[in-house]
Amino acid sequence: MQPPAKADEDVPVLITGGGGGAGLSACMLLARAGVRHPLVNARPHTSDLPKARVLNQRAMEVLEDAGVAAWIDQRSTPRPAWLRRPTTQASPVPIPTTGGG
Repeated sequence: MQPPAKADEDVPVLITGGGGGAGLSACMLLARAGVRHPLVNARPHTSDLPKARVLNQRAMEVLEDAGVAAWIDQRSTPRPAWLRRPTTQASPVPIPTTGGG
């Protein structure tokens, strides 16, 4: 972990606006790339309330690239049964063919 940037220090990337989904995702991805990137927020500390209620498929793909999708999935609100992935691979569904040619 790198030491925090000073107020008058030049940095390649400065993330402003806080620790929401976009800012934190940017932080994780920049850290993996080795880019120094302080994040600044107007609030003195994080919120006690959740900020991301729904993460779409693309967001989860990005979070998977950052290495945290499985961690998030394990701690998320349980999905209804009809949304859960099957635990075993389903056998292929036969495609009906029409006779003739």
